[in-house]
This record gives sequence, C-alpha cells and structure tokens, in this order.
Amino acid sequence: ATDPTNYNNRLGLDEEILFADEDAWSWEFWFKVRDGATEGFQTLAGRGATNNWIIWRFGGSGTGYPQYRESGSGSAYRRSAGNETRAGFDDTWHQVVFTVTTGRVMNFYCDGTVMGSPATLTSSYSKVNRLMAGYSSSTTKYGLEGNMLCARAYAKTLSAAEVLQNFNATRGRVGI
Repeated sequence: ATDPTNYNNRLGLDEEILFADEDAWSWEFWFKVRDGATEGFQTLAGRGATNNWIIWRFGGSGTGYPQYRESGSGSAYRRSAGNETRAGFDDTWHQVVFTVTTGRVMNFYCDGTVMGSPATLTSSYSKVNRLMAGYSSSTTKYGLEGNMLCARAYAKTLSAAEVLQNFNATRGRVGI
C-alpha cells in the first residue's frame, strides 16, 4: 500500500512561482494516480500551507476532478461550477489544466477539454514552491500518490485552443 504522508517524492523549487491577485496565469500538469491510491486529495502543487493549493480530488473507482484552494478570506475550495468529474484515473496518464483570467475567472480542463462552467475566485493569488506535495501541517500531509511527467506554469490565461494544442503535442509521449 502507498503512504499518502510520504513526501519523499515531492519536488521542492529553489525559487517560488508567484502570481499576484488578478494576474492572468495557467498551470498545466501531466500525471497519473497509481492503483490503490488513497481516496481524497492528490496534490499537484502548493506551498506547504492549506492555501493556495492545486489538487486532483481523487474519488473511488478512478474518478476525480480538479480543485483549487484559493488564498484570502475564506480560503474556499473551487471547482467547475457544474461539478463535473472524470473517470479513468487509475494508473493512467492525464493532462489537467487550471487557467485564471485577470478578472479572477478560473476554468478547469482535463485531457484538452474544459470541465463544466468556470468558477469565480475571490483571490487569484498563487504561490507555489512544491510540486507533488503541496500541503502539510504537523502529521497531516497530502502528496501525489503517483507520477508526474511535467508541470508547466504560464504567466497568461491559456485559451481552450492552446490547452488542446498542448494536449495533442504531449499525448503521444504517454501513449494516449
């Protein structure tokens, strides 16, 4: 069995990647959750605190959805307004993208397509200094129980066409 509190597979960044509130930004991840992973939070990126935190919320039977824990007042968890989930996340590679506009509108993409309706954030501030293990507090830790092929940060809001282009450009590397 895997241990979700094991942080040995995380990547610590020498420099933080920081986007101010109301900056446009996008994060793209290629990852797979290993068979037998713990249901719940699978961290893609974060800073060691509860917010901000970029997550794949892994459900039973290989389902899940992207989720973002924003900074600021309330530190709300955000996901697509339609609460859409995706299946097929048992030891299979996938692309997940989070995009934010200067108006704090966040879209979520999976494998080149948008998931549901956008969510509006109260703060789009984003600071990342860890990949594959973004939250830890005392003995509570959430790492990524799986593998990550790549993580890409963009200082702009990727368009739907750009997200799809990135998906098509990378998918062959992982046999999709």
